[in-house]
Amino acid sequence: METQQTHRELFFILLEEKNQSRQCEFLQEYVIKDMGLQERSQEELKEVRKTISRFCGTVFQKWKSSHRMLDRFLLHNSEWLDKRLFVKVSSVPHIAKGRQEKTFSESSKRRKTEGLPKTTSTDELSFATATSL
Repeated sequence: METQQTHRELFFILLEEKNQSRQCEFLQEYVIKDMGLQERSQEELKEVRKTISRFCGTVFQKWKSSHRMLDRFLLHNSEWLDKRLFVKVSSVPHIAKGRQEKTFSESSKRRKTEGLPKTTSTDELSFATATSL
């Protein structure tokens, strides 16, 4: 899924936050809200934040290499700035589920109990337990 904004638009949104240490977090919150991803699972949101964090790293690297001069940054990165940011999320929102139930055949208990002899009465079970001690 792609964002509606280009790298250029996201760069200018990033610059709206004056506190440099909060710029990436500010952009993450903006993209999540803009794309309507607030109700997604924590796992999906983590992936979105990671994508935005990588984008911010690239922007900061390009910004530094252009000596933090806006005209130079825009000139040298015009092709990259015209691309849209690709955010990896599914098109269907994730619905949080409770614990998934396993069938007895899938559980580890079956593997542990398969080799044990099957007893039908409590007398046989008591006898088997008494002789094994």
